[in-house]
Amino acid sequence: MKILVIRFSSIGDLVLTTPVLRGLKNQLPFAEIHVLTKSVYASLLEGLDSVDTIWNLGEAKLIPQLQEIQFDAVIDLQRNWRSLFVKLSLWSVPHYTYNKKSIQRWLFVITKWARFKVNHVCDRYWETAFPLGVFPDKQGIELPSYRVEIEDNIVQVKPYLVAILGGTYTTKKIPKDLWIRALSSTPLPIVLIGGEADYTLAQELAALLPERVMNCVGKLSLQASAKYIENCQFAIGGDTGFTHIARAYKKSVLVIWGNTHPGLGFSPDWKITEEDGRVLHLLPQNLSCHPCSKLGHEVCPRKHFHCMKLHSAKELALLLENLQGISS
Repeated sequence: MKILVIRFSSIGDLVLTTPVLRGLKNQLPFAEIHVLTKSVYASLLEGLDSVDTIWNLGEAKLIPQLQEIQFDAVIDLQRNWRSLFVKLSLWSVPHYTYNKKSIQRWLFVITKWARFKVNHVCDRYWETAFPLGVFPDKQGIELPSYRVEIEDNIVQVKPYLVAILGGTYTTKKIPKDLWIRALSSTPLPIVLIGGEADYTLAQELAALLPERVMNCVGKLSLQASAKYIENCQFAIGGDTGFTHIARAYKKSVLVIWGNTHPGLGFSPDWKITEEDGRVLHLLPQNLSCHPCSKLGHEVCPRKHFHCMKLHSAKELALLLENLQGISS
């Protein structure tokens, strides 16, 4: 049985497809699983036992090649106009599309009422596969142990923590002052991970703690970044893709939330067991404007960015102390 799964982006969303990919592979007889994604994220799926073939969005003659394969089903975990085009191009193939619950999420942002919180996106990915007779297993998200070379000078000085600086939107990124408070609260060596847009912040943090910080921002492939996370003791990050990678390796994580909220369905604490580490949350308190978006903004709509700037220093210190105790 040949299945095409569509999820173009981004890091976290693709990592969160791994449970249903595993279910399709394990529960369907002789399943052959193909995944269509963007080339910049494709390396995350390399080495997964549940994926047989990876297709890159935009590659030459993509649609004719897909049409030749004669798929038995298409599972659309992206649900946008591009994935619709793929499904229309494979018009004779039964397709199943995941429920984004966009209206319910929008209502939660507008009203802040808990009744409008949505179930986790992993559960909705599983629901998309129900018509094929594929149902949730008892495992969480997963990634392979990538075969990449990383610098030994920090890995050999275990334990260390990973600070995840990146984020798709500015209002989801942890600001400099908050990072200084967080990283100053631990004696551990620190590996900074993020994209090129985070390079200036990384340089400033590395200059403040030169003896303990290894600045890898903008220098690593996705697989190399994941390797540092796999070997760390715990991670600190915002609502961003690398935080989900940390959970795929069952690392304890402190998630510092900005303008988004776990109730929007993308929290890293899906399917946690006692063996999976812990996820601790630092959430904005008593803010009438939070959450202000399903995704994020480049600039705070109210210009104050209180969701990040007003986090309690005392609560942050307590959470970090708790996290280090869990991970030791």
